[in-house]
Amino acid sequence: MGQSRPDSRPKSGHALAMWRRSRAVQLATAGYSYDAIAREVGYANRGTAWRALDKALRDQVVEDVALYRRVQFDRLDRLLASLWPLCETGELKAFASALRTLDLQNKLLGLYEADEQDSSGYSIVQPDNPVFHAKVESDVPETGESLAG
Repeated sequence: MGQSRPDSRPKSGHALAMWRRSRAVQLATAGYSYDAIAREVGYANRGTAWRALDKALRDQVVEDVALYRRVQFDRLDRLLASLWPLCETGELKAFASALRTLDLQNKLLGLYEADEQDSSGYSIVQPDNPVFHAKVESDVPETGESLAG
C-alpha cells in the first residue's frame, strides 16, 4: 500500500487523528508492522502506531475495527486448528500454545470483564448476559469449522 496522496489526508486536528487511527486499523488488518504503520500514517514511531491502534480498538470508533477483529479471530482460529491435532496426541507445548490462543480469542471477543474483586483482574462474562450474545453475534466470523466437533 504505498504512500497516500497528500491531498487525501485531513490537514489537522480531530479529523486527521481519526483518519490516522482508521488507516492504522486498515494497515494492521492487512498485516503491516507497527513500524510500517507509523511510516505510512505519519506517526513519529512504532509506539505511537501501537497506541493509536489500541485506542481505536478500545474506543471502537473506527468502522474498520469489526473487520480487524474478524481477521484476527480467523488467524487465531487457523492457528488453533493447526495446534489441535498435536494437543490430541499429548504434546504439552502445543497444549500450552492452544490455551494461549483460546485466551487471545476470548479477549478479542470481549468475553472477559474487569473484576476488581478477583485477583486475576478478569472474570468470564456469563453466557446469559446480553453483552455475551451481542459480542458473539457481531464479532464471530461465520467461516471456519468448529474445533469442538
